[in-house]
Amino acid sequence: MPQTQPADPGTRRERVPVGIFLPDPHRFRISRRRGRQLAGWQDLEPWNVAHLIAEYSRVGDVVIDGDVHSTISLATRYLHRHPATVTTDADRSRLQATLSGRRAFRRRHGAGLMLATLPSTPDDGLGPTSLIHTMRAWGRLLSPGGFLLTALPAVAGVPDAGSVHSAVITAARSAGLVYQQHLLVVTRRLLENEPRARPDTAATTRPALRQGRHARVHRDLLAFVAATTREETTHV
Repeated sequence: MPQTQPADPGTRRERVPVGIFLPDPHRFRISRRRGRQLAGWQDLEPWNVAHLIAEYSRVGDVVIDGDVHSTISLATRYLHRHPATVTTDADRSRLQATLSGRRAFRRRHGAGLMLATLPSTPDDGLGPTSLIHTMRAWGRLLSPGGFLLTALPAVAGVPDAGSVHSAVITAARSAGLVYQQHLLVVTRRLLENEPRARPDTAATTRPALRQGRHARVHRDLLAFVAATTREETTHV
């Protein structure tokens, strides 16, 4: 988890480089009235989505939902933030929010948090030029010190995960965003006894490979913060 210790809501805490969300073994689902279940976002359970919003934003902030996801919107309202979405017209991004949300956006000079998923293929916008354009567009929507949580694609045909991470971080830096944290969302229940992790059996245990590669059992979220000063931007 990113952070668990209580703190003054008006302060920003230094974050650990990597945070891990483990799957709930009981897969309990939060439900609304009449038994309607809430959907997770990027394999995150609904309560973890709410945890991220609470951790990365403040009461009264505008929270932009780049994926138009119902759970993000509901959690934002429940936590006394202003939900918003964005429509893009050519090179312009337009905020869609309530009147109070638009006022908060102007008063705080942008959104306190944006959650969005990157496209899944280079043709859709995962190439270097498109990434820079996307990050700059998202960065312009954030207030100084506001956060961007972006989910990396997890589909076949995407380049090596390491190269994608590097490309996204590089594009974010060009947009004045400072890399903060790598969040791993584990999508499968981990084995209690893993022979490949034990020194006495690792050498004699065959790796579980699929077509020569290890199966991915996690999703990646990268956290960035909008620079608050020119000095921060030049030292990203």
